[in-house]
Amino acid sequence: MEKDLTREGGKAADEQPHGRYDAFISYSHADARLAERLSRRIRTYRSPRALKLSRRRLQVFRDVERLTTGAELAGLLDERIDATRHLILLCSPDAARSQYVDQEVAAFLECKGHDALHVVMARGDAQQSFPASLKAAVTEPLYIDLRPAGGWFSRRAAVP
Repeated sequence: MEKDLTREGGKAADEQPHGRYDAFISYSHADARLAERLSRRIRTYRSPRALKLSRRRLQVFRDVERLTTGAELAGLLDERIDATRHLILLCSPDAARSQYVDQEVAAFLECKGHDALHVVMARGDAQQSFPASLKAAVTEPLYIDLRPAGGWFSRRAAVP
């Protein structure tokens, strides 16, 4: 077996632990602005030097950044899900109605389980915003609230 010498983050691609991507962002294109912002923040994050952790750039999969045309979409997404460590699910009413988001969540849960699933509330309330596959797998998912009104992310909130 020949070793792949392609470098990613200072390691050979086949040596990166648990897959090629650190995170896969699943979202509705109605939430593309938040998904792009979150992707950029994750990719540019560096842990503080004092922690003495790896300072390599994190690899994020987001469909518009990493997919090419010409092949079967479902097969490509399954390959990318298989090659990722964590799924970040941006929940909104549009995401709950999206068959692609639901398929991505179902495939990830089947492949990796719910421990590496990170739920982010982008818009709407929980009952309207969770995809069916998430509701079937987890009774009451914990989530990070990034909704503009009422969430901790609100710019209007006063900082003590």
